[in-house]
Amino acid sequence: MELVHKYPSQQKIQIHRTLSFSASGVCLLILLAIIDAGLESKSISISMQGAAFAIPVWLFIGSILEYFIFIGPKSYQYYQSDKFKRFFGLCFTIGGISLLTTIGGLLIHMENYLIWFFVAGTVMGWIMISLFVVGLSNAIFDSESKEAKAQQETV
Repeated sequence: MELVHKYPSQQKIQIHRTLSFSASGVCLLILLAIIDAGLESKSISISMQGAAFAIPVWLFIGSILEYFIFIGPKSYQYYQSDKFKRFFGLCFTIGGISLLTTIGGLLIHMENYLIWFFVAGTVMGWIMISLFVVGLSNAIFDSESKEAKAQQETV
């Protein structure tokens, strides 16, 4: 029963992989739509740069997760390591900010003053969710580490 909580399931990794490839697809769709429409403004330029930066980041994340799925349960210990969690969190944050920049640039192009409320709300929501997830994962990781140490001491 302890292994269920200690290591991620293959379904969890598959969901993360699918989400990262989907985010890459959204960025590609936005980039192609902007190019096809031939729009030119500063906000569109920022949106294109965000999409061009986000596509390889999301593809990189998806490829790493695909490799974990390919290797299988033998790789789950590394997937749960502290170094990988930090690296994965950094890549996910960079990709998320790039995706939000892409969408924000498009929305700013559509409406100048109302979109800032959307962008501010999105950024605040992203920050709050990220802090919650980081805090929750650290609390879970710390409690699991303490439990593992306690079990090792009893053995």
